[in-house]
Amino acid sequence: MLDDDQRRCLAVKGKILGRKMLEQVATIVTPDTILRWHRELVAAKWDYSRRRNKIGRPPASAETVELVLRMARENPTWGYDRIQGALANLGHLVSNTWIGSILKAHGVDPAPVRKRQSTWKSFLEAHSDVLAVWYLTPGPMSRQRMCR
Repeated sequence: MLDDDQRRCLAVKGKILGRKMLEQVATIVTPDTILRWHRELVAAKWDYSRRRNKIGRPPASAETVELVLRMARENPTWGYDRIQGALANLGHLVSNTWIGSILKAHGVDPAPVRKRQSTWKSFLEAHSDVLAVWYLTPGPMSRQRMCR
């Protein structure tokens, strides 16, 4: 029936005329409709939501998320605090609750649950350097040497 430009024009002129005069003049639409159009125009004029900054913490960088997931995978006994400390040493300042939310979002269980699910393969991978040194050290194996 009316396009947006015509509604704007009616809204501006209707506000100038006032409700009583609109009741006598307006035949296409009701005076309440014309005044509502004017209210919407004013609200749209003063709506600065596009200029507002986004609220909340900025999203995590892909690099940091990948580091958190990698540390949790490679170190199943590490909790959120330990991962946070390791990331702080690398220069990534994040909170432990943020780390927990990342791990939950990617389906990684908390440290006590991950610890119970470790396999021999993950144990051997985690301790491969120590086992290699122990196995490759020359000399006879004695009780004293093993207990050092």
